[in-house]
Amino acid sequence: MVQKMEGQTWLALFNLLSKPISAEKYELDQYRCSQLLRLLKLLDRVGSQLPFTGDLRKWLLQLQIGATPPKRTKGHVLIEPVAAIRDQLERR
Repeated sequence: MVQKMEGQTWLALFNLLSKPISAEKYELDQYRCSQLLRLLKLLDRVGSQLPFTGDLRKWLLQLQIGATPPKRTKGHVLIEPVAAIRDQLERR
């Protein structure tokens, strides 16, 4: 069974990787690709409980079979602390 915090982490990761603006600011070099591909093993365990992970799996498999995406201009990714995100979600 997937705990609430783990589910939120998977959702945050999915949202971060699926946004085009993140792709512009987060350069995927060989090391980062290899680290992201390690998630495929973990997705087997949570895939049936979290439906959105199917899209994440598809993205990771495309990353696995394809070459590293073209390099883009370097930027910074700003990630809010989890507590701040949680507070905003609770207010909704």
